Amino acid sequence: MRNPRTLIWILAGLSVPLGVWVGLSLVGLWDDMALLTWHGWLALGLGAGLTMALGVGLMALVFFSARRGYDDQVITFESDKRDQATKGGTRKSRAE
Repeated sequence: MRNPRTLIWILAGLSVPLGVWVGLSLVGLWDDMALLTWHGWLALGLGAGLTMALGVGLMALVFFSARRGYDDQVITFESDKRDQATKGGTRKSRAE
């Protein structure tokens, strides 16, 4: 999109119905969730928070592992080293 105002109008046009939908959903669910005690709310909050923390932590590990090269292939067997050398490969493993 060449015009940033177009993007703003599109986002505004999508966010208004989304906000109305979320608001109506929360109002509709409030009657059912009013029966939840503070223990339930605590468990719900801890479960959601810890699940999000676990997901963010695992994605961070995947990202940093890929960025630092830990996911690269490591040659560990002597036959693989010989095969790599005969094919003209110059790539060395991290174990060396």
